[in-house]
Amino acid sequence: MSITISSPRLNARSVASTIGIGGETASINLPIWGAKSVTAGTLGVTLTVDEGTVGNEYAPHRCSFDLAVTGFDGESDQTEYWRADTHRVWYLHNFGDFGARFTVADRIEGEHKDRNVAVGQQAVHVYRAAGSYFYYVFCYDRAGNWGSASQVITVKEDDYTADETVIIAHDGDFSGAPYATPRNRLTSLTEFDDWSPVAGVTRLKVWMKRGGIYPESANGMMTKPETITMVGYGPGEKPQINIATRIFHNMPVLKVQGIKFYGGWNANTEMPDDPSVSPIGFNPGIYFSGLTFEALFDDCEDDGTAAAFYPSTDDGYMCLHEQKRTNHKDFMFFGAIRNGTAAIVGCSEVQVPDALNGGQDRGALKDDGPRVYLRNAHQGIRAADVFNIIITNCDFFSRQGWTLQNIFLDNPVFRLNTGVESYTPGRRISVNRCHIEGSIADTNLAYKQYPANCMMEQCRFVFDPTAQVGMQLEHMGWTVRDNILILADTPATPYKGPSPYVFKVGSDDLPADVASEWDTRTEIYSNTIVDLRSQANAPSTLDLVVPARTGVQAPSGNNLFYRPNIDTPQIADGPLDLTGLGFEARYAGVRLGFHDWSDHYTLAADLLDGSDIVVPYGVGWDGQTTEQADFAGAWTRNGVRFKFSPADENDVLYDQMRGGADFAFEAGGIRITNTSGLTWPSGAVLRVIVDRGSTAMAMDTTWAIPAGTMRRYGITASSGAYQNASGPLVSLSDFHGRWRPGTAHPDAAAGTPSVGATELVT
Repeated sequence: MSITISSPRLNARSVASTIGIGGETASINLPIWGAKSVTAGTLGVTLTVDEGTVGNEYAPHRCSFDLAVTGFDGESDQTEYWRADTHRVWYLHNFGDFGARFTVADRIEGEHKDRNVAVGQQAVHVYRAAGSYFYYVFCYDRAGNWGSASQVITVKEDDYTADETVIIAHDGDFSGAPYATPRNRLTSLTEFDDWSPVAGVTRLKVWMKRGGIYPESANGMMTKPETITMVGYGPGEKPQINIATRIFHNMPVLKVQGIKFYGGWNANTEMPDDPSVSPIGFNPGIYFSGLTFEALFDDCEDDGTAAAFYPSTDDGYMCLHEQKRTNHKDFMFFGAIRNGTAAIVGCSEVQVPDALNGGQDRGALKDDGPRVYLRNAHQGIRAADVFNIIITNCDFFSRQGWTLQNIFLDNPVFRLNTGVESYTPGRRISVNRCHIEGSIADTNLAYKQYPANCMMEQCRFVFDPTAQVGMQLEHMGWTVRDNILILADTPATPYKGPSPYVFKVGSDDLPADVASEWDTRTEIYSNTIVDLRSQANAPSTLDLVVPARTGVQAPSGNNLFYRPNIDTPQIADGPLDLTGLGFEARYAGVRLGFHDWSDHYTLAADLLDGSDIVVPYGVGWDGQTTEQADFAGAWTRNGVRFKFSPADENDVLYDQMRGGADFAFEAGGIRITNTSGLTWPSGAVLRVIVDRGSTAMAMDTTWAIPAGTMRRYGITASSGAYQNASGPLVSLSDFHGRWRPGTAHPDAAAGTPSVGATELVT
C-alpha cells in the first residue's frame, strides 16, 4: 500500500498529517523531499524574524531576518556601540523560496540574481505566493566556528471578502476581475477618492486593471482604511498611475505590487513632457510623516517622477523590492525613519543614458514653490536618519548633480545618515551584492559624523568620471570586503582632478561624545582595485586610503591593485581575467542644458529698472564657447545672481520666471533687462545662468567611459595574487559568494586564499 501526502509547496521542512485506517488514527510528521537538515553549531545564534503587523501575512509578504551571535572569534572587541558580530561573522541565508530570481537589477553578478539566498547580518525577502517556507541561516567566524537558526514562514491565502475587495477598471469592463460587491466596482482613482467602504471594513485589497492609465486621486487616498493592498490584474502592461504630487500619504499599512507610477518629467530635456503643465517639484509621490508605518512596494515601476519615496517619521519600515526607476528628476529615497528600517532590495535606479547632467543650486532658477528646482537634481538614496539601512542586489547608475555651483560633479548614488543629530548605539548600514556605476558618499553635511556599523561586500563599482573620491566613508565603523572597484581611463574634469586615493575615511568633525576607539573601527580588505587610467589621466601614486584627520586608522590587507596603463605599470598581482561582462559602462559623456558663467561680467554703471545691457556669451567650464544658436530653444529658466562686492559671500537672484529680469538671445550676446523694480548698482558682479531648453548641447564624449572597461577582473592561475593572501585580514568568502580555500570555513577547500576580491573559478 502507498499513501500520497500532498503539500501546496515542497519547500518547507515537513508535513504533519493524520492517517485513518479502519477507525484507527495515527499522527505522523514526514520530512519533505529536499528539505535542509539544520543542526546547531558551537556559536550562539539568536534569530529575530519581523513579519510586520496584521495585514502583512498575505502575499506579497515582506519578511525580515536579523541575527545576533555569541561565542565567535573576535567577540572580545564587541562594545555597546560597535557590534563585532556585524563585522567578524559571515552570514548565509536561505529563504526556502527555491527558484526565486531577481529580474529587475540587470547588471548584478549572475550568482547575485538568486533571490533565495542573501548575505549579511540583516536580510529581507518578499514571498510572492501563499505556502509554507523553511528559512535557515548559517553563521561562520574566522576560527572555523559556526552556528545556525531556522524558522518556518507561513504566507496565508487571501481571504478578502467582497466588501473588502475593490476593482478599478479604466474601461468599465470588469470581466476577469476578482469578485467584488457592485458598489466596489469603480473606473478611476478619482472615483475611488470619493468612495467609502461599508461600515466595519478596516482593510482593502484594490485591484487595478492592467493596460489602463489612471490620473492620480485628488486627496492621495488619505481617507481610506488603515490597511491597503493594491495590485494589478488581467493581461497587458502594468496599470499606470499618473502623478504630479502625491498618490499615497500617511497610510499606516500599505502594500503595492505591479503598478507603474509616471510623473511627466523628461530627463533628456529637463522639462515636463507637456510644457504647458507646471513643472513637477520636489514633492514625492509616496509620503509618510509623523506616524509609525509599514510599506512594501514590490515589482513596481517609477518613470518621470521627482522624489519617489519620502518618509519623515520616528519609526516604521519601508521596503522597496524589485522597484524599477528611470527618467527621474530627484531622489529615489529621501528622508528619515529615525528608529526604523529602510530596505532597498533587488531594485534598479538607472538614469537614461542621454539624460542632462543637471544641477543642484536650489536658489537659482526656481519658481515660487519651496524647493522646486527645474532641472535634473539629486538621485539615488539619501537616508537622512535611518536606524537600519539595507541595500542589496541592486543596480544603480547616476549622471546628474551639482553642476550649477561653479563645479561639475554628479551626485553620489548613496548619502547615508546625513542628518543624524545624536548618537544611538546599534545603528547599522548594509550594502551588498550591488552593481554601482557612480560614487559613494556617506557624508553628514551640516551634522557631525556619528559612527555606525557599516558593511559593504560583494559589490562591483564603476566610479563616476566626475567624482573626487570613489568612496567617501566619513562614518567610522565600515568593513569593506570582497568588492571590485574600477577606475576607468577618463580625463579629469576641471573640478575634480585625478584622485590620489580610493577611499577617504573618517571625518574632521568627530563629535566629542563619541569615544576615540572609533578611529580604528574601519577595515578594508580582500578587494580588487583596477585603475585603467593612462599616465596622463592618473596620479603618479594611488593610495588605498587617505585619513580625513590625524588619528584615523583604517587597517587594510590583501587588496589587489592593478594599474596596467601608467608609465610604470603596477601589475604584479596580475594577469587578470579580462573576459567581457557582455555590456558596456553607461556613462556616455557630459550633456548640459544650462550654462552657468560665474562672475564673468561686472556692471560698469548703475542699471535702472527697465534698462538693459548686453552680456557676451560665456565660455563654459569645459572650454566650450556658446553662441546665439545654442539658445534657439531657450525656455524661461534664466537668471542672474549679483555679488555687490568682491568679498560679498551672499548674492541676490533676479530671474525671468518670477519677473525680476528678461532675457533675449541675440547675435552679439544676451540682452538682459532689469525688471526688478530696483536699480542694479555699478560694480555688481554678475553670475549668469541661462537655459538652452530644447537645444541642449550634444553629448560631449570626452568624459565617456571607454568601451571595454567592463570586464571580470578575476584572478587566474598565473596571477601574482593567486593563493598569496596572508595576515589576519582575509575574507572567508569572495565576490561571487564562494568560500575561499585555505580558510577555516568548514566547507573551504584545501589551499591558500588569494589576494583580492575573487578566487579562481574552477
